[in-house]
Amino acid sequence: MPLTIKSRVNDNDRHEYDITCLIFHNNKLYSSSDDGKIKIWNKNIELLNQVQAHPCSVYSITIGNDNVYSCSNDGTVKVYTLEGLTETIISQEANEMYKVNFNEGKLYVGDDSGLVRIFFNNKLVGILEVMHPITDLLALGNLIYTARDLYVLISEIHPEGKRMSTLKAIEGRAPICVVGDKLCFFSRTGKDIFVHRNLKVNDFEKIGEVKDAHELIINAVCGFKNDDGEFLYTGGWDKTLKKWKLGSTIDLVDKCSIDFPITAITVGNNDDVYVGGGDGNIVNISL
Repeated sequence: MPLTIKSRVNDNDRHEYDITCLIFHNNKLYSSSDDGKIKIWNKNIELLNQVQAHPCSVYSITIGNDNVYSCSNDGTVKVYTLEGLTETIISQEANEMYKVNFNEGKLYVGDDSGLVRIFFNNKLVGILEVMHPITDLLALGNLIYTARDLYVLISEIHPEGKRMSTLKAIEGRAPICVVGDKLCFFSRTGKDIFVHRNLKVNDFEKIGEVKDAHELIINAVCGFKNDDGEFLYTGGWDKTLKKWKLGSTIDLVDKCSIDFPITAITVGNNDDVYVGGGDGNIVNISL
């Protein structure tokens, strides 16, 4: 069955500027935007709550320990209750904070100078340094994946948690995601999909690619698994959402034209897809 737009955000409730992040959690959709707000929606994209999280862009949000975390170009990292969005500042720095990611009880924050700050129970417990400014960051176990527009770096935190070594530097750019044992990201042009084996013992070998997967730069990616296999959603400036199946080959399953540039993608219940982008637009796309 083809991908079709099921519902879209009400013009009176949508964000004022571009969507920066979408997360589906416990039957609710959380969104952040360049308007500095975080909003909560039900699964039909009906507004439930909102907060003016930052005076300027909210670059990233993540969820963990029943909290929402955010970061911004104002240098702050904040935490909010999931329902009421009651705010607490946990960090204030001079640098722009680009990405937050929660993993195994810890919050990881990447900034524009190449530092990764690690928080536990909202307290700073470590600072690690990578070799480039960070626009995307993913922490899985003791591995940290960071990217901007030239390289994807795979780094390993050593058991004592106080130092990090680089395992692999691969030509490519953000955004990045991991689906099963596959690491997915994009070429420096932003148009080609790269898939690598996400295994240290295999030296993160490249196992597939799609040339010119999109006509213009890819801004957003989301991976998921179901009984039918492993899949990837991609979207960007060409205003097209594409669904790929990851197997021995990378096959285009379906695509859907959207009437705005795509900047964020997340998967909801029953493989429903939420797509956000230009001017605060959000749509729910389903099979």
